[in-house]
Amino acid sequence: MTNSRPDKSKTARARGANQAAPTQPSAPRESRLTLDIPANLHHAMRMQATATKTPMVDEVTPLLLEHYADAMRRFPLPPVT
Repeated sequence: MTNSRPDKSKTARARGANQAAPTQPSAPRESRLTLDIPANLHHAMRMQATATKTPMVDEVTPLLLEHYADAMRRFPLPPVT
């Protein structure tokens, strides 16, 4: 069975050494967050997400946005330079 993902080194060589990788459309900035939470909470979250066929991140993000709305206004994200 062959690997369906392209080898990055082959892709870079195909583009040529002096050519930059194609630019992607600008996506919203995201950061990864790792939390240690009680197992029973994680289980409940996972079961809820499974039952609603919703990714856990889509269940949690609105709660965090609501909880931290004031902080986000007070401490806006600096622009990318």
